[in-house]
Amino acid sequence: MKYENDDEQLMKKLRQLPKIEDHANKDELFQRISAQMVERKQQKSYRLAPILSTLIIAICIIAVIPVFIDLGRNANTLNDTAGNMASESAENHHVKMYSTDKHIDEAEISSHDSDVESYVLQDVDHMTVVYGAVGDDQLQTVIPVTILTSVVDDLNAQYNHLDKYLETSDWGLNDYLLEHANFEIDLDKAQVLVSFSDHFSIGEGSAYPRMFEKILAKMFIPYEIEKVVFDEEIDLGAIGKVTELSLHDNGKENYKIFQADEHHRKFLVPLEMDDQVTIEEAIQDMKKGEPAYHIQSTIPEDVQFSFSTVEEELIITLTNDWVFENEQKATTMIEAILMTAKSFGYDRVRFNEITVDQIGPYQLSESITVPEAINPIFP
Repeated sequence: MKYENDDEQLMKKLRQLPKIEDHANKDELFQRISAQMVERKQQKSYRLAPILSTLIIAICIIAVIPVFIDLGRNANTLNDTAGNMASESAENHHVKMYSTDKHIDEAEISSHDSDVESYVLQDVDHMTVVYGAVGDDQLQTVIPVTILTSVVDDLNAQYNHLDKYLETSDWGLNDYLLEHANFEIDLDKAQVLVSFSDHFSIGEGSAYPRMFEKILAKMFIPYEIEKVVFDEEIDLGAIGKVTELSLHDNGKENYKIFQADEHHRKFLVPLEMDDQVTIEEAIQDMKKGEPAYHIQSTIPEDVQFSFSTVEEELIITLTNDWVFENEQKATTMIEAILMTAKSFGYDRVRFNEITVDQIGPYQLSESITVPEAINPIFP
C-alpha cells in the first residue's frame, strides 16, 4: 500500500541522520527540568494574584456594606432615641417665659401648650433689667413687668424705649401713660428727672393721676429711686400741681392673676393690703377672685395651710390632704405666695408636708428664695 511505502522511506531517512549523544548527568537534567516547571507555576501565580485580590476585595465589600447600612440605621435610631429622651427630660420641668418676638412659628407655640408658665424670675444677674408698669383698662390694677436683655446698654436708653416692649393693645390693657416722657436716672442722688414732649397728657379723671403715681413707683423703686423731678409743673388731681413727686412703696400686697379676657396674656399682679393685715390673712384672701376687675384667685379654695416664722423665713405647712393634680395651678400658687411673702418682708419660704418633691421649677424639699422679677419679658 501507499501508506506502507511512505513509512519505509521515512524510516530510511531517519537512519541516515547523524547520531547525537547526550553526555549530561540524568539527575542534573531532572533537577533542571523540575526548576523550570516550578518557575512557570510561580509566574502563573504572580499573574493570577491581582485578579484574585480584586475578587477577594469585591467579595468583602459586598459582605460588609449591609453591615454598615444596619449600623448606620442603628446609630440613627440610637441618636433619635437619645435626642427624644433628652428633649423629654428637658421638657419635664420646662418653664415658658413671655417673649415679644412676633416671629415665633405657630407649631413652636402649639408644642409649648403643655409647658408650665412661670410669672417670676429668681435670678436676674448679668442682665440689663428694666422695670415697667401699665394700668388695666379700668385703671384699677397696676400690672408690673420686667424687661430683661443680655445687651449691656445705658439704663436711660432702655427706659426711654420702654414703650416698644409694652404690647398694651395685645394684652387688653390701657395705654402706657409715660409713652411721651423722657427719663434721666441719677442713681447717686436716688432720683429721676422726667421731661415731657408736647404730646404728653396724663388723662382726664381722678383715676389717671393715681395710676400715674403707682406706675412711677413700680418702675423706679426697685432701683431705690426716692423721688421723681419733673421739668415742668404737672397737675396730679387730688395731689395738686407739682414739680416733683416722692415715691412710696405700696407696702403689704398679695398676688393674684389678671387677665383682660381669655384671649389675652395672664399677669401676676399685686393688690394692696391694709397695713394691719397678717400674712395668714393675705394668703387666705388669695383664694378669692374679683371677676368684675378680671382678677382670678391664685390659691384653690380647698387647700389649707398653717403658718410659722423663723427669722426671715416663712414656713407654710399643708394641713389637709389636698392633692397637687394640676402643675400649672400649683406653680402659680407657689409663685403668688412667694411674691406675697416678699411684700411682707420675708426672704425665703419653706413648704412642709407637701406630697411631692418638686412642682414646676421649684424643689419643695428646701427653702425657696423669693423672686427678683415679676412678669418677665425677653425681647
